[in-house]
Amino acid sequence: MSFSVVSSGSGSVGVSSAQVVVPDVVGLTEAAARAALTDFTVRPRTVETSGTAGTVFAQDPAAPAVRSRRSTVTIFLIVTGPPNDADVVAALQGLTTSVQDLAATVETEQSAKDRNDAVLVQLKEIQDRLPDPPYGGSGKGQASSSAKSTSS
Repeated sequence: MSFSVVSSGSGSVGVSSAQVVVPDVVGLTEAAARAALTDFTVRPRTVETSGTAGTVFAQDPAAPAVRSRRSTVTIFLIVTGPPNDADVVAALQGLTTSVQDLAATVETEQSAKDRNDAVLVQLKEIQDRLPDPPYGGSGKGQASSSAKSTSS
């Protein structure tokens, strides 16, 4: 096992090759903290306090602790306080309106069938008004067979 000495703000720390120094991530965003803690398993927790939401408020273990690679470092992220009742009501009203708008645009299976049947009725009416084919036959199949017989 190799052993090296790492200098930290509070003195020198001995570190083996299987261990790493936990960096200080307090004040970083969650993404930046995760990037700095790639040697560790990060376990985020939230803390309701003042500060910039989404930034690390504290960490456990604190830097410059020495830990094994893949050990867990808990980061405590700042979240804003709970929403007030007026905000919740406004959000719910917005969601309700969105759901109602979506429901109005969704076509049920029965309404799709009814619309399809109406189109088929209109097509039949148009077909009934068309004149008979000029060749006297009742379908396209006869026209192509008569064309074959005239060419032989």
